[in-house]
Parts: sequence; C-alpha cells; structure tokens
Amino acid sequence: MSTVVAHYEKQAGDSALIERITAGVTKMGKSFEGDTKITVDELAPVDEYHIGGRMATMYNIEKMGGFTADDVVLDVGCGNGGSCRLYGKTAGSVVGVDLTPDYIKAGEVINEKLGLTNIKLQVGDAVALPYEGKFTKAMVHHVGMNIEDKGALAKSIAKTLKPGGKVMVFDILKTGDGVIPYPMPWSGDDGKESFVSTVDEYKAVFTGAGLTVEYEEKREEFAVGFFEKAFSMMKKVQEETGAPPPLGLHLYMGPSAPVKLKNAQTAILEKNLCPYVLIFTKPMASSSGP
Repeated sequence: MSTVVAHYEKQAGDSALIERITAGVTKMGKSFEGDTKITVDELAPVDEYHIGGRMATMYNIEKMGGFTADDVVLDVGCGNGGSCRLYGKTAGSVVGVDLTPDYIKAGEVINEKLGLTNIKLQVGDAVALPYEGKFTKAMVHHVGMNIEDKGALAKSIAKTLKPGGKVMVFDILKTGDGVIPYPMPWSGDDGKESFVSTVDEYKAVFTGAGLTVEYEEKREEFAVGFFEKAFSMMKKVQEETGAPPPLGLHLYMGPSAPVKLKNAQTAILEKNLCPYVLIFTKPMASSSGP
C-alpha cells in the first residue's frame, strides 16, 4: 500500500468510510432508502473533499461551460465520488478514478443505493489512467499535491481527452517560500505525501503534454472566506450539540481535522499556498491536405 493510500485510509481510524457516512446520515434522521432517503445535495458536506466544498465544485463546473447529455466526464482523484454525483445530474456519463479503495467502495455503495446508474467509480492511478480519447471534460480537485511527477499526471490526463476536450485543475499551489506547516489534509506530520508545486510548473507540464492554457484564476480571497465560515460553523455546532456535524470532512480526517484545516488556512493567510483554477484545452485534430 502506498504512503498516500495509507494516509487517506488510516487518518480517520479503522472503520470504513461508508460506515462513518452511514452513521452520519442516520444522525441526520435520513437513510439511503425509503421516505427518508438522503439526496445528493444533502450529502455535499462529506462529498467534497477540497477547499470551498460544493460551492467550489459548482463554480468550477460553470467555468468549464457546464455539462450536457453529450458530455463524458472524467473525475481524477474522485474520492468517494461526491463530485461525480453532482456532475451526473447534467452530464451524460461520469467516470471517477481514485487511488484509495476505501473511498471507491463507499462511493459505489452510495451510488447503488441512490440509483445513480450513469456514474462509474474505479480504483486507479492518476498518472496511469486506462483511457485514450474517451472524455470531453476532465475534472481534477486537489490531486496534484500528492503527486510528485506532475509531467506524468499531465500526460496521463491529456491522453484521455477527445480533441477539443478540456481539463479543469483545482489544486493548492505553492505561492511563497515560507515553511508549510504539517499535518495537512493531504499529508501527515512529516509531509512525505506532499508535493506542492507552482502555477508555472503546472502550466509548463500541461502545455508540454500538448494542451493549451484557456483560463487561470488565483482563488485566495475565496479560500480565506471559506475557512472563516467553516471554523465559525464548526464552533457553533460544537457549542450547540457538543459534537461535530453529522457529515463533514472530519469523517475523512478524524480528530486531527481541526489541526489540518487550521494549518491549511495558515499557509494561505501567510501567502505560501493558494488554490488555483486552471483550465487547459486539447487542440482539435488538424486536417492534412491531399
């Protein structure tokens, strides 16, 4: 088992992710069946393992021009398939790939119980995707921080796109030279699983893979606001109930969630890290003359 998989599967304890999610759903007075069946929107707090959560995902979809029934969408590093469930509302079909088996198993159970038949999840490596020319759009949410070889990541994704296809990357990038505090949501105390890089490297490797830069946005203000609201909400719920919310990122990170989130907030406030939105396009195949 790689150190990355070990980090994600063990940071919240020994119970399976689907067990933790099911317990949270039950605490909400909901279930996966019957009159109290939970909706995709109600699962959002545990379905979006990245800065900004569902709000960021919806923003990124908008920046990609939205999805239609003609779109075949790839989610690289899909986690439990939460964003895939949102994409599947409008896209024709969605494939999610993640390195962590526990996350994929949880997502498969949820999709089956909710009857989401246009979404397929599978265990796989982002730098060795088993597709070629299949997808119209690809989405990458907070994945590159765990991947040292950014060039292999870019080539792997570029290969999967149809001509004219687009990939949206929403990663946390290095923006300063200060010390990054660990642990982080994507890495343990020693930072061994962390490979944050700069926007210039991202643009270099994706253009080197044959794609063109279509859009670039630094989302510093959005991230600062997200953490302020998140900590305020967690404090309020804790004071009112004496426990964390039924569904949330603590189901992934366990008791260390506040420390990891605080470290991420600190690194952004100190301008050493910041989330970026980058969109790249695969050129249409050129036609050669007779």
